Amino acid sequence: MVEKTEEEKKKEKDDQEKAEKLFVKRLWSMNKPERGLFALGILVTLGNGTGFPFAGLILAEFITLLSDSSDSDFMTEVYKYSLYFIILGFSILILYTMQIYLFTRVGESLTLRIRKDTFSKMIHMPCSWFDKDENTPGSLASRLSSDC
Repeated sequence: MVEKTEEEKKKEKDDQEKAEKLFVKRLWSMNKPERGLFALGILVTLGNGTGFPFAGLILAEFITLLSDSSDSDFMTEVYKYSLYFIILGFSILILYTMQIYLFTRVGESLTLRIRKDTFSKMIHMPCSWFDKDENTPGSLASRLSSDC
């Protein structure tokens, strides 16, 4: 067996990277109708990601408050920071639910579009293509459900 030279290995790696970039570009172009939902999903994800740092800040302030319980308005401050935690918790709940919904919707729409395109191409294949052993109706249906 002949080993590949470094130049051949590099060319093969470059070809693979180009194919991956082309694949991502094609998926991005197929996902054009849902780009707005995708962008909104990214914004919601960024908002959701800021929740835990805010929780750390609130917790730090709360611990500072608890270390000096001699203040006259101690309970007022405790209630205030408790309310901040409750508001933050509900905000994270809402944002997380929106994030899951938006990305699920984008993914389902893309999957449906890919399956429709693949099925359309299968339908327009010549009759002899369906006679091959690897193109039986069962295997084609299996490919549509698992590969797409």
